[in-house]
Amino acid sequence: MDTEDSLAVRLPGVFGALTALNESFDAAYTYYIDKVQQRLAMVLNFIDFLVLAGVIIRGAAGFVGLVGMGLRGSTSAGSTPMSTGSSPGGDLLVVRHRHSLILR
Repeated sequence: MDTEDSLAVRLPGVFGALTALNESFDAAYTYYIDKVQQRLAMVLNFIDFLVLAGVIIRGAAGFVGLVGMGLRGSTSAGSTPMSTGSSPGGDLLVVRHRHSLILR
């Protein structure tokens, strides 16, 4: 069985040119993958990380903080730092000092 390409036998110059062209395409594609596409993927990964960390996560934390401030403002009556309430287990004294609650 003949394993040699018929184009290589009949037109060796054309076969050599096509082989060289194929190898140059392979070299150019390998360069593109290694240098251009890899760096572009790394830049896009960095931008994706910034968007996730900056917008989504910190934005959600900011939204929760705003909701918390709104709830805190709507549940406190006036500007008194101390309020009392009654519960089935006894009297409950809540002293608000900065952001902590002291239960007695």
